[in-house]
Amino acid sequence: MKLAAVLLAAGLSQRFGLANKLLANVGGEPMVRRVARAVAACPVTEFWAVTGADHEALRAALLGLPFRCVMNSSYRDGLGASVAFGVAQLDNDIDGVLIVPGDMAWLETAFLNQIIDAFARTGGERIVHAIDETGQQRNPVLWPRRCISDLSKLSGESGAKSLIASDPIPRLTVCPSNDLCLDDIDTPEQLASFQQWNAMTGSTKNVLFLCTHNSCRSVIAESILNAIGGGRFRGFSAGSHPSGRINPGAIALLTRKGYPTVGLRSKTWDEFAAPGAAPIDYIITVCADAAGETCPFWPGHPTSAHWGVADPSRFEGTDSERQAAFDETHRLLYDRIKAFIDLPFDALDPSALKQRLMAIGTMT
Repeated sequence: MKLAAVLLAAGLSQRFGLANKLLANVGGEPMVRRVARAVAACPVTEFWAVTGADHEALRAALLGLPFRCVMNSSYRDGLGASVAFGVAQLDNDIDGVLIVPGDMAWLETAFLNQIIDAFARTGGERIVHAIDETGQQRNPVLWPRRCISDLSKLSGESGAKSLIASDPIPRLTVCPSNDLCLDDIDTPEQLASFQQWNAMTGSTKNVLFLCTHNSCRSVIAESILNAIGGGRFRGFSAGSHPSGRINPGAIALLTRKGYPTVGLRSKTWDEFAAPGAAPIDYIITVCADAAGETCPFWPGHPTSAHWGVADPSRFEGTDSERQAAFDETHRLLYDRIKAFIDLPFDALDPSALKQRLMAIGTMT
């Protein structure tokens, strides 16, 4: 099933004041980037971000993510106009489009995947949208292909609620375990509330896995952490000399194990040292070459460790033997990452944490 995502980032933020709320700092990064990263981790084929007056700033905020940014010159005409403009960009063979407002700062990938899973169970024929605990319709909404023509005709401030109400096929609803993930941020007071919640619950820790070419081991590690991190950790990967493509064996492994592969790409580690990049808390090198290279300056001085893993892409043998080599790499990285997320972080001082991280790298 081929899905697209449209991120709505063209609003005027009139209730927020003079500044664009989507560029406000939320957990160390622009709000729109936080939401976009949650969407980018979903099994979606194409990603679009509809921007408005602050097109260049928003495009910069999304740098490094798989979104194609398009400016709606009619953004002042309202939400409906931006939805119509967004769906007009889609390929003709798209089976469904996930429409997500860019101000849903609490949104998590896990909930988006629940919506996508529900859509797949319907065969892609029914509208699927979130509801809160009172049963009220909320965003995000996943629309089947048959609705795209109607979405493209929207205009003005009216959104797509009327299309949901008039659809002849019963819609499917998904309710999250916590309504917070459905809330958007419209005012400075709501942003302050989010920042307070973020501080109380502990912000998500970002982990960057490094290897020279960022085509195999580091990508596998990124995928594992994002699958088992439970929202406490978010994985990224990069390389000093990226190859520009993910190794086919790594893609085959991740597909076989059920990990999403959409949005994975080989990229330079300089992206994570650039202004506006997601703040990194931990850096793990998974190949000896990367461990010995001079790294960029990482803002915030993240804790680092080396977890050397043999490169399965260099293994020579039969197809089944090569697959076994990739499976062994996955097993070793999975065991180490599981040990990492199970560490008693609150009970460890920086020196002790560093020692524990290094010890994990000796696991076999």
